[in-house]
Amino acid sequence: MRNYIEKTRANTRSYIIAFAAGATQRLRCIAPHVGKHMKKATIILLLAFLSLGTVGQELDRTFYLLGTLEDYNGRHYPKNNPGKWSYIMTLHQDRIGEIKRIEEVTGAKFKQRRKQKDCSNCQEFFELKSIFRAKKINSFYDFNKNKGMRDLLGFSFYTGQLNCERILKATTDQQISFLAGQFLTAGEKNSQTYKLALYNSPIRFECLLKVLQNLKCEVIRKEKVEGIPVGYFIEFKPTDEIKKVLDNEILKEQTLANSGS
Repeated sequence: MRNYIEKTRANTRSYIIAFAAGATQRLRCIAPHVGKHMKKATIILLLAFLSLGTVGQELDRTFYLLGTLEDYNGRHYPKNNPGKWSYIMTLHQDRIGEIKRIEEVTGAKFKQRRKQKDCSNCQEFFELKSIFRAKKINSFYDFNKNKGMRDLLGFSFYTGQLNCERILKATTDQQISFLAGQFLTAGEKNSQTYKLALYNSPIRFECLLKVLQNLKCEVIRKEKVEGIPVGYFIEFKPTDEIKKVLDNEILKEQTLANSGS
């Protein structure tokens, strides 16, 4: 499988190099008078395009999507309500770059809520629903029934805690995908270090520390801050390979947020 991936990567790179070379040659033929600064900018743009074509190709859809969740007080859903079996997550329109990036990686599509009489801002939220994907995601959690907690239709709520062992036993590429997804929704870059911030999510916090250790990333700071909600913060230095993946998430999110459609 890895040989196949490497071969695919090499072929893709060759196609992009050929495209870049052809574009440069056309530029010379069409506009020989173009200044050297313009030519330099074009070459830099082509090189950037080349690098983007080879970053993030191996992201695992399921582990990436699992990583984007935040597990605020665990994962909740009325397990026995057929109408909720497809539910995965909800994001506000202010996070449109994250929404589009999740769609790009997973192939799933968010749906905008409709405005309702008793909910003036419902249309500002986007929901991701998929029975197939939700079943996969929920399989990574251990659920327990909440006594006394029911939805409007009377179905009992269940709270799930992430089963970290399944992630730690996954392949390196799958763990990188999980980290990339988490970084998209809960991360930021500060100079040469990278940060993750979670709230009321102790199990996921501990799991991320173990994943970072598995991936040979240097954890600089880990902190629990008491409050409402309780904050969990990680600051780390990634390996060169993982740095490229995380930087790509930043670039993709920003680009998609400004794409306008």
